Amino acid sequence: MKALLVNGSPHKGGCTHTALGIVGGALRECGVEADEFWIGNKPIAGCIGCYQCAGRGSCVFEGDKVEEFLGIVGGYDAFVFGSPVYYSGMAGSMKCFMDRVFFSNQGRVTFALKPAA
Repeated sequence: MKALLVNGSPHKGGCTHTALGIVGGALRECGVEADEFWIGNKPIAGCIGCYQCAGRGSCVFEGDKVEEFLGIVGGYDAFVFGSPVYYSGMAGSMKCFMDRVFFSNQGRVTFALKPAA
């Protein structure tokens, strides 16, 4: 089994990375391979609900971490999403990332029945 730990912090080696490292260590102790994916610190546009992804097979906003992520997720069985908490919610870049990942996926990669936290 392989798990992908998604670091939604703009700080690559910050507290979210540390927390994901602890989760990754626990997973490895249980025999689960765990890799980390950092969404980066460059702006990620939010989904505009244009539905162009359905016809194109990809989001109209190209060249950011969303397409990179969708290109690798097929090789993973589980996901852990980590984000700093700002004002009682996840970081804005992580929210935009997740909205576009799940909306623009449009059947390319199934997340059905894969555990996530």
